Amino acid sequence: MYANRSREYPSISATWHRWGEVSPAHFLGHDLAILHPNPPGNIILFPNPSVEKKPEIRHVEGDSVAVTFVECTLDFNHLTGNHPRKCDMFYPLVPLLGRAQQVSDYLIIPLFSAQVTLFPNSGFSIGITNHHSLCDASTRYHFLKAWSSIAKHAINMEYQPPHLVGPSDKVRATIVLTQARINGLKKWLSTQLPNLEYISSFSVACAYMWYCIAKSHVNIGERKGEDDLERFTCMVDWRTRFDPPVPETYFGNCVGASFTSKIKSTILAGDNGFVTAFELFGKALSETLKKKNGVIVDGETVIKTAFLPVPGLTVSGSPKIKFYDLDFGWGKPKRHETISLDYHSSISVNASKESDADIEIGVSLPPKQMDVLLSIFSEELERTLQ
Repeated sequence: MYANRSREYPSISATWHRWGEVSPAHFLGHDLAILHPNPPGNIILFPNPSVEKKPEIRHVEGDSVAVTFVECTLDFNHLTGNHPRKCDMFYPLVPLLGRAQQVSDYLIIPLFSAQVTLFPNSGFSIGITNHHSLCDASTRYHFLKAWSSIAKHAINMEYQPPHLVGPSDKVRATIVLTQARINGLKKWLSTQLPNLEYISSFSVACAYMWYCIAKSHVNIGERKGEDDLERFTCMVDWRTRFDPPVPETYFGNCVGASFTSKIKSTILAGDNGFVTAFELFGKALSETLKKKNGVIVDGETVIKTAFLPVPGLTVSGSPKIKFYDLDFGWGKPKRHETISLDYHSSISVNASKESDADIEIGVSLPPKQMDVLLSIFSEELERTLQ
């Protein structure tokens, strides 16, 4: 499993001539951030089944991370918009990991690569690809925060220099749920479910999108049989939930999955679908959070559940992680995209560029379904908030 991310930054004087002066200081900050003082491994050693050893993440002297610099002629402003854009336009902006290699009794799998793409006189993007065993969203954010801090404050050092493919039939769009709309949905839910003690913005955003996407599946005729089932999966950060808790500075992956109960697509897409989605999501998340060390105790059950042949939706990201605060010295990014949405039935949920109280939702769907989804999203929002 791999995670792909792309961030686009505006820059008036974005040319290679200009970058020749600044790229070592800014982008070798990457080397400083991951190699000093305690570097994470950049490969995973996976032993053959016949060898009685466990997989391990490794970094030794001489290992390196692939960083690629390229130039792109695509329309920067088009790519950074909220409107539906072809998904395959983003694939050149994120790097591939190297191929796995068999060496002796081990399979060596690369874990991380980065790519900087210049849009002449418009801006640039930073794309990263990592194996999920290396880090989760929180660790990835703290890594980027450290990298951007080093770059912005111009720590100089002497520099000694030692095609993503996906489904091309999809488009991606960004939907912004403003704080006013979120509060309106919370108020409406409180009238439908008067016994609720607390309604989080994250739960509202996830439940509403699950309902809208399920409705779009049914409306285009993709799911309408009585036997069609689906579920929602949310990843939970376990750092503070272990007993004792994992240190906040832990650099690695520390998340566990929370699965809703299975529900018929026709029920989820019905008139009461939003309430149903919220109840299922809230119940699953609450039960997961109440478990002490549940991610370990229920590990085998979680794996079995994850591989059940039940279609559904997964959420990536969190409004708590402020990707738009990352500043490499050129200002804050104009757009944050989760490219790996294209490979799974997933949405991304993050804090918005304009306000931390707003939520930015990334969606990747076939064009026909995207049009239906955007119509449903607006119409149902208007009907609910009227």
